[in-house]
Amino acid sequence: MIKSILLFLLLLPQNCFSAWDKGFNFRATSGYVTDGTDETYSLGEAYPQTRNGVTFGWAIADTGETRDRTTASPNNPKLSGINYTGSADQALFQVDLPATGDYTIRVANGDAGSSQAGQYWELRDNVTAFVTAQFDGGMLGDEYYDATQVLRTTPTNWINNNATVTRTFASTTFVFALAKTIDYGTNHVVAHLFLSQIESGGASPVQPQRRSFWIRR
Repeated sequence: MIKSILLFLLLLPQNCFSAWDKGFNFRATSGYVTDGTDETYSLGEAYPQTRNGVTFGWAIADTGETRDRTTASPNNPKLSGINYTGSADQALFQVDLPATGDYTIRVANGDAGSSQAGQYWELRDNVTAFVTAQFDGGMLGDEYYDATQVLRTTPTNWINNNATVTRTFASTTFVFALAKTIDYGTNHVVAHLFLSQIESGGASPVQPQRRSFWIRR
């Protein structure tokens, strides 16, 4: 006699992933390149700007201080442009986070189109700076400082080797402060920022899925 038995199995997660990933590609023209699925562009718009499921923007809009660039790694959206600000004209780029907690952060501080003099930026948890970066020598064109303040001397080097910093945010406000409030350097530039939320235990697991099938015997 053949019996049909219906079994319900709860499948365990097969992999883990970050719960919230958002990248920002700074340039002048929205359609200049195609952004990744977890990225959007910034054209110097003022906060609040909501796009790709994230609210962000500069404290003061300045769409004139933006450029599209062709890099040694053509059409890579992360390095195909900049937003910038002048000496003593500190600009604040804000991102609304979905929750407090742990995040990793990537930075590309550089310009494919031109060498730049002294650079200064801060990573902030609301008003608290947790990374302060100052590079008196600046960088050549197509060189980029990463979040750990290491100079990556080619676009490919930055893409393959840029390192992250991690912060346990007490607030839900990330701020990238570009340039000092006093005279230093000339133009201060940013090509790319990326934030990734880390769930407790290292990642946010896939929700278990209930599946059914028949076994005949």
